Order: sequence, then structure tokens, then C-alpha cells
Amino acid sequence: MSLFGLFTKTDINTGIEQFHNTPHGVLLDVRTRQEYADGHIPGSLNIPLDRIDSALEAMPNKETPVFVYCLSGGRSGQAVAYLKKMGYTDVVNIGGISNAPNRTLEGYPIGSFWGYKAIGVFQNDEQLASLPHINGTRVGELIFEDVNGDKVIDTNDYVYLGSYIPKVQLGFNARFSYKGFTLMMDLTSGLGHKVYNRRTQYRQDAQNFTTAMLDAWHGEGTSYHTPRVFVRGDASSMDSSYFIEDGDYLSIANVQLSYAFPKKLLKKIRMNNARIFLSGANLHTFTKATGYKTQISPNGNANRGGMDDFGLYPDNRTFTIGTSFSF
Repeated sequence: MSLFGLFTKTDINTGIEQFHNTPHGVLLDVRTRQEYADGHIPGSLNIPLDRIDSALEAMPNKETPVFVYCLSGGRSGQAVAYLKKMGYTDVVNIGGISNAPNRTLEGYPIGSFWGYKAIGVFQNDEQLASLPHINGTRVGELIFEDVNGDKVIDTNDYVYLGSYIPKVQLGFNARFSYKGFTLMMDLTSGLGHKVYNRRTQYRQDAQNFTTAMLDAWHGEGTSYHTPRVFVRGDASSMDSSYFIEDGDYLSIANVQLSYAFPKKLLKKIRMNNARIFLSGANLHTFTKATGYKTQISPNGNANRGGMDDFGLYPDNRTFTIGTSFSF
């Protein structure tokens, strides 16, 4: 949905446009719930790259189709190159299957967020012993809800955590003029979507902490929301609602203030037009999200959107001053 407005000295014009698109026949790499739980494609072999040679001994026919995937996703291309170098002619790279929280399941938006539902922080040993938890969980780490009631915390307890796709997108354009001054403004907004803060989830390995960790649990009763400092692989670092943030935003995308010199003055110096202007882009975004961006595109893969991770950079705030004139 877009909203626009036009303001002049004598008129005010506004309009609303709504768009609805339901695509059909889109081909995507979509898996079932069980395939996501298993972490691999049924019927395939999980073979580390350092043992690929021994696996190839079972495939003497180098015209046999080979489908390559990697759990991390980043090394599938390396495996494809190696197989082609070894003489295999029909090699297909189907990408990676990572532990990202994005899932595409029937009845839910594409690339939705899934994970555990965090319901608190373990305060003492007695509470830890009384509630189901992931093996290795320590006092001070997150409590995850046992959704199916089987007294075990595993991926069967994953719940839908939201979508990175805004339910409503808004745009506002305005132009105000008074005598020689003109003010133009562009605002954008997105509502009803979530952002997954991967930066917080994995930052604790070797990167700096944010000030939010000053509120981390450090003893019974010190925090019921922010867990103790954790590293990647700890129970608190598992995909969960703890890392979900409200993605609603209002962004001041562009603002320009200009002044056109009076024709009467310009005529004396034999000029037709003269104007000076000051403009700014990406001036400010109002949002509750703590990451670098609030609307994160899937970057070519609709199954992997909304991830505020270490490969993401904020939009630059820029200022421009200039003139335009003609004789």
C-alpha cells in the first residue's frame, strides 16, 4: 500500500493506492517439517569434504548425477568444483541447508521465522532441575517452552515466530512552497513484520558486546529476560523468540530545502534561473528494532529474509549542498 500527497499554494491533493499480488507457480527449495528437523535431505549421505574421496569410490560411473549440498551452505561451491575436477560431468549445486531460523511451510509466509519460545531465565538449580531443558543448559540461561508437553526440549517444540515480510508498506511524498522556498520530503514505512537479530545471537564468540549485555543475568533475581553471557553453541544461542524484534519503522528517506532567487533580481544580472539547495538522505529511522536495518531483503533467496547478521551494513546518512542556474 502506498500513500501520497501533493501540496501547493492553493490545492491539497492526496491519494491512496493498494496493491495485492498472489503469485503462483514459483519454484523454491522447500522442505517438510521432518526434513528441517533432520537437517538433511532424506535419502542423501552426509559426507564431510575431507572424506569425499572415499565416498566417490562408491560411484565409479562419473556420468552419475551428483547433487551437492552443505550444511553450512558456504562450501557447496567448493565441493562442486572438486567433483568437476575429478571428472564428474553431471554435478548440481543445490546450495546449503543452514541452521537459520527461516522456514517455508504450508500455511505460513515464505521464509517465516521458527524457533523455541523463550519464556524466562533459569534462576537457580532447583528450577533448572524441575523444568525440561536442552542438554548442557546452565543456571542463568533461557527457559524454552515445552510446547508438545513431552518433557523434552527439541525442534518438535519450535513455534511460528513471525515473518520478515511487512503486512503494510507506506510511502508519503510532500512538497511545500512559499515564495522562493520549497521543501520536499519523502517518508517510507513498513508495518507488521519481524527482524531476527542474528548479530546478538552470535556476537558473543569474539565480537564486542552491545550495552544490552549490561543487563545480563549474573545471579538469582538479577534478570528474568536477558540471560547470562553466552557463546555460540550454548543453550541460549539456539534459535528462539529471544532474538525476534518488532520491525515496524518510519524512515525519513529524503528531505530537500531549496530557494529560488526572484526573477526580478536575476533579470538585473541577466540570469534566467538560479537556485540553491540542501538535501539529506536516510536522515533517521524511528523503530524499536536494535539492529542496523528494519527491512531486510532476502538477497536473492526468499527463504532467507529478515536476518540482521554480520554481513549487513546500515544505510549511509548523506548530505548534499548545491546550486543550479541558467543564463
